Amino acid sequence: MTSSVSSSPSSFSSTPSPELIKTRVPTKSYRIEIGLVVLFLCLTIPSLFFLTLIYRRQMNSISTTASPPSLPLPTDFSFLQSSISKHFFRKSLINYPQARCMDNTIASYYVRRANNNHARWLIYFDGGWFCYSKESCHFRQLYSPNLMNSNNFNEKKSLIGIFSSLKQYNIIYAPYCSSDLWSGSSNKTHSHGHDIFHAIFDDLNSNKDFQQAKQIIFTGYSAGGLGLLLNLPDLLPKFSPHIDLRIIIDSAWFIDYHGNINGIS
Repeated sequence: MTSSVSSSPSSFSSTPSPELIKTRVPTKSYRIEIGLVVLFLCLTIPSLFFLTLIYRRQMNSISTTASPPSLPLPTDFSFLQSSISKHFFRKSLINYPQARCMDNTIASYYVRRANNNHARWLIYFDGGWFCYSKESCHFRQLYSPNLMNSNNFNEKKSLIGIFSSLKQYNIIYAPYCSSDLWSGSSNKTHSHGHDIFHAIFDDLNSNKDFQQAKQIIFTGYSAGGLGLLLNLPDLLPKFSPHIDLRIIIDSAWFIDYHGNINGIS
């Protein structure tokens, strides 16, 4: 007798039902990678910053030691006869006792001669704000010593910027080391900008080439421009009326407004 055994498919089937299949979508966390990137940036950026500071210090030390400070500065114009037109040469004001920087170092200026041209001159006075109290001058001495003394002035400078376009002009460049808007004349406050300003022109007048000038352009930036406004009214009448005199004042307006601790801005 044959008996038929009926069985349900679920009892013997090895294939799970679709309802029982759980699909796992692989999920990857990027937290570790992001953390490593942030850590890398935190380590790299400060390192590059400090390496840049070290490199600049080394370059500054090289530039300041390139010219021996013990070399005597020329006191006449004889060295200019063979000067190269792309360089400014330093001229000492040692013969003028009052022409001193704020720390009492000897003031000076630079001369760039044009080739075979004595007629055109451009005289530029540099700027750099000023100090107005004992505290502000001390702060300036710490962080802007080149605006207080002449110890780091090189014996010659390269012709750069807009000066390179003025090849037909003899150029006088007056660095700013008095920190007094080119206006002081006081041993008490050690401000001698007025004395330096007029010593430069007195020294220039001793040169025959400058005496042959047919055009003179006076220009100054910031404190240098204000120095021109303060000093030129007394200086201009001393020049021959046959000389074409021109003045360019650049960024030299100082505005007085209420509440400013410095008085002007």
